[in-house]
Amino acid sequence: MNASPVISAIKRFRPTAIVCTHFLPAQLLASLLLRGVVDAKTAVVTTDYDFQGLWLSGAFHMIFVAREEGRVELTALGLPPDRVMATGIPISKPVGPAPVRDRNKPPMLLISAGATGGDYAFSVVRQTMHMRSEFTATVVCGNNDVLRQRIEKLVATAGDRYRVLGFTTEMPQLLGRADLFVGKPGGLSASECMAAGLPMVLVNPSRGRRFATAIT
Repeated sequence: MNASPVISAIKRFRPTAIVCTHFLPAQLLASLLLRGVVDAKTAVVTTDYDFQGLWLSGAFHMIFVAREEGRVELTALGLPPDRVMATGIPISKPVGPAPVRDRNKPPMLLISAGATGGDYAFSVVRQTMHMRSEFTATVVCGNNDVLRQRIEKLVATAGDRYRVLGFTTEMPQLLGRADLFVGKPGGLSASECMAAGLPMVLVNPSRGRRFATAIT
């Protein structure tokens, strides 16, 4: 039922190629291909370092994985080698020169709650309030307005040490200015941090993820 608007849009637009960056649309497109509803070339681009079984769909033309290990694993399972490529996780190139970090200022923490605003960020911010060393922190709460308001109330007595944001399109600039990233080890976030040369403190990793292997 929730997919009906998407299916209608695909039928109207009649694309020749469709790229899926999440397993749910990949499964939806596989169903449409097998039923003959669409005939577009379909590519699946994984945004995790480890390939999850949910990404496998009944029909696809190309699968792009983050690591060579993932390609080897999928071809060992019987997937056609010419349809699986290890290309890394795609991230946007920074627009303009990298921000210049002022080393005379206290270190800056970038605390990310993710796009949906995970409640774990509240606990992280509360713990940083006990730190004795000098620092500043930018807290990104994503689309969770309730979380943003809770954190704003929590840090109200801390002066200008904390900057609390909702959803922002300035993550590349924030990553460039920060000295340490604190957040969940999502594939896209980790890739952007590594591209920026930014150290990470990872919290609440999903069980079973071989993330440590991916970044060593």
